[in-house]
Amino acid sequence: MVATKALAHKLARACCHILKEQKPFDVTPDFDTAKTHKPLEAA
Repeated sequence: MVATKALAHKLARACCHILKEQKPFDVTPDFDTAKTHKPLEAA
């Protein structure tokens, strides 16, 4: 239960930083599994 709340808090903080900087989210520097997938393209 505590780990779930901690993860939710980290994700909320990350979202706030993305919105504050007004930059698109890039998953590649944060997750190793993203190396095998193509990056998302903006619509």
